[in-house]
Amino acid sequence: MLNRATTGNGVTEGIQRRAAYAEIFETAGRAQLYDFGQVAIDTADAVLADSVYRAVASLPSKERPFSPAQLLELVPNAEYTEAQALVNTVMDDHDAAKRAFDTFIGGRHGQVTTDQIRAALDQRDRESGVDDFNVDDILDEAGGIREDALVRLGKRTAGN
Repeated sequence: MLNRATTGNGVTEGIQRRAAYAEIFETAGRAQLYDFGQVAIDTADAVLADSVYRAVASLPSKERPFSPAQLLELVPNAEYTEAQALVNTVMDDHDAAKRAFDTFIGGRHGQVTTDQIRAALDQRDRESGVDDFNVDDILDEAGGIREDALVRLGKRTAGN
């Protein structure tokens, strides 16, 4: 996180801020660490997040207000998201090449593997332009099904 935080501010300033936060967190209680963690998430402040992470990780497990891994999952990290998408693309390309090679070597032209089915369904979903649904996307504030979600579900089941 500190690496990410220093790209815009400079290494020296990032280290100085982290040292200042470390002094504050030496005497901070669980509630204060929790609040600082929330501020780091809300502001996407990587230096603060790094400092909170280190302070929480240094506490015994029973005294932590949250797990350090939970903080890392919630702090916005565009670089990680971009890198993860690139790695997933490389893995998909590898799987496609492996399937093609296995077919070539094994001569299994008529056999379909579960990986091939999954890959074909994933490709169909990407090309169809139909969005993925989650509970927050379907339900309104009162817990009822939103009308636009019903329309989209209808289109999905009709194959449009």
